[in-house]
This record gives sequence, structure tokens and C-alpha cells, in this order.
Amino acid sequence: MTLTIPADAERLVSAFLRSDPDVTAVLGDRVYTVLPTEATYPLVRLQRWGGEPVVDRPLVLDAARIQIDVWGDRKKQAHDLAQLVRAVLVERLPWGNSTDGWLVRSLASGLRYLPDESFDPPRPRYAVEMEVFVRSA
Repeated sequence: MTLTIPADAERLVSAFLRSDPDVTAVLGDRVYTVLPTEATYPLVRLQRWGGEPVVDRPLVLDAARIQIDVWGDRKKQAHDLAQLVRAVLVERLPWGNSTDGWLVRSLASGLRYLPDESFDPPRPRYAVEMEVFVRSA
């Protein structure tokens, strides 16, 4: 019996954002799943925090819940970039390749302002919650 291995939602979303011309015009390739120790801002970090398969067998379609944190040098910059990332994910899918899988669709959720208090003064940060439907390769 052949197993269906679910696609890595974080990897697909980060690759998609790094391939989008509007996102790369602002960020270059600064879309991460783990923050680098020496970071250049603005930047985006994706973290999967939940989700579940759409059907239990086979594990072909996954509804991944992802938080997208967007840091900027100024509040307006972080806000505008968060809105850009959200719009790109909602309006430019489906996307993917036969090796890693496909981003089929996404649903936007809340947008929250969460200044990052690990900086002094706190660095502007917005968090966007998305549900991203990912199909296995």
C-alpha cells in the first residue's frame, strides 16, 4: 500500500511568497519559518499552529492554520506589508509544483497589532492568521 505524505504547508507558503513579485519587491527573500539570528527588517515569519486533514484517508488535503508575523521599521510599513501578504495569499492561489505539493486556496482571518517587546523600543509587528488548504504532491 502506498502512503500519502501530507505536504509541508510552511514550506509551500514561504516558497509561494518568495516567488511573488509584489512581495519580493518589498522583502526580497526575507520570508522565514524561523527567525535568523542576524535579521534585516522588514521581514515575515510563518508558523503553523494547527489545522487538520480535510478527509481522514488518504491524507491528500490539509487545512493548515498558519500565523504570519510581519515586522517593520515603522507601524505603517508593518501594516501595509501584512495586508499585502494577506491579499497575495487570498487572491493569487492556486499555486504549486508536482514535487512539494500545491497551495489550493486560503482564507484570511484576523489582523492584530502586536508590538514586539523583545526590542527596546518595541518593534512594530502585525500578526495575520490564515487557513491554507494544501494538497499533497
